[in-house]
Amino acid sequence: MNDVINRIGYSAFGLHISSEIPLPTVQITIADESIVDVEIEIGDLSSLWSELATNSNVYVIKDDFVMFQLPNSAIYLIKGGKKIIVSPLEGASLEKICLYLNGYCMSILLLQRKVIPLHGSAVVMNGKAYAIVGHSGAGKSTLTKALLDKGYYFLTDDVIPVSLCTESHQSMVMPAFPEQKLWEESLSQFGIESSGYPVIYEKDIKKDENSSEKRTKYVLPVSQFSDRPVPLAGVFEIVKTENTADIGIYPMQRMEQLKTLIDHTFHRAIIPPLGLLDWHFKTVASILSRIEVFKIRRPTTYFAAPEMVSLIIQTIDKENEDGRQYSIGS
Repeated sequence: MNDVINRIGYSAFGLHISSEIPLPTVQITIADESIVDVEIEIGDLSSLWSELATNSNVYVIKDDFVMFQLPNSAIYLIKGGKKIIVSPLEGASLEKICLYLNGYCMSILLLQRKVIPLHGSAVVMNGKAYAIVGHSGAGKSTLTKALLDKGYYFLTDDVIPVSLCTESHQSMVMPAFPEQKLWEESLSQFGIESSGYPVIYEKDIKKDENSSEKRTKYVLPVSQFSDRPVPLAGVFEIVKTENTADIGIYPMQRMEQLKTLIDHTFHRAIIPPLGLLDWHFKTVASILSRIEVFKIRRPTTYFAAPEMVSLIIQTIDKENEDGRQYSIGS
């Protein structure tokens, strides 16, 4: 990778970041470069990976660092919640390296700093943050885009950093970068031409034994961006359904809410070996004492994002009428 330049300062995920790798986004430079929470550096991790990793290793987890390797990208080491070292593999593109840097690496670093990284997107509606979570392919980014088209503001995509504020007794969502990642089919559904937008990810999806299709994900700049922490008011989990009678938004019982936030914590598999199991459970429970969690069942047979947006607005309006903490606005 030949795109390495001198350090650049960014503010994202509630952190001041100093990076030797130019992150392919609208630059957000920190005002005081002497205040640095996280350093991102280029280094050679090949020998350390060969020494510590085995064929069965997905991660190498030690007391003060986590390391992993992704094909055609890089070896990454995240240390003590303060440093990320990137060892690019031959032929790796800057876009692909940064895709995992901003996603996988930052979520691990947030866990090391005892910040909950939910896997999804977050938008701002009248001063409150609403997280949209779901498994891969559920339609998180598509629904977020539909909300942005209604005039709401964008906070973060892929990683949602949630911190407990002891002073305000609120759960705060930290903004990331003003960019959103969308699959090509989602762009088509919104009538957006993909040409001109950077490709950030491609993968082959097997259709049957003899054929496959390529799926392409693009990164789009977002102008409606909220660059300040926002209190979390609610979480919506998207699940797909083929039964149109099931389409709608449904409240969850507390135990189901707890399971949802645990299941959608980014890198939850590494929480036990990091010794964070007790902290994670207590923090998620504390977050749930301040919010409500709903399940969105959306159809697989047609493009339903506008319908889902209307249901979300109706749900928030009803919660507001009932005297709870939800609010609605333009």
